[in-house]
Amino acid sequence: MLMLAVVSITNVAALAQSKSSEGCLSYEPTVVSLKGKLVRKTFPGPPEYESIRKGDRKETYWFIELERPVCVNEDPEQPDINAAYDDIPEIQLAVDPAQYLRYKALVGREVLASGTLLGEFNGHHHTAVFLMLKDIQKLPAR
Repeated sequence: MLMLAVVSITNVAALAQSKSSEGCLSYEPTVVSLKGKLVRKTFPGPPEYESIRKGDRKETYWFIELERPVCVNEDPEQPDINAAYDDIPEIQLAVDPAQYLRYKALVGREVLASGTLLGEFNGHHHTAVFLMLKDIQKLPAR
């Protein structure tokens, strides 16, 4: 009877784990698409990363304020960098200079952004997960 209870508990735990990761996004190389509002945010940069008013350089980044929070599965090959997360409300975008120029008119609009996900790994990253941007498309007005 005890053996049956242990097997049942193990099966319930395995089911709960698989359900919690079901529907979650995956890290690179998987290409993901995110719906939400494209916004621009400014943070203090070097030298102290504390206050623009006290002389730190402005660093401006783009983010997707997601239509619905998302979860991301842990990357088994790089779990220290690409950890699992639940209920992510926004994701920072990694955008190259040409993309800034091409997509700047979309700031403040509802968009569909696609690319690959990476875990944050330095002080310039302001969300736990960021998107290496491949493309952004304006969504039709609702």
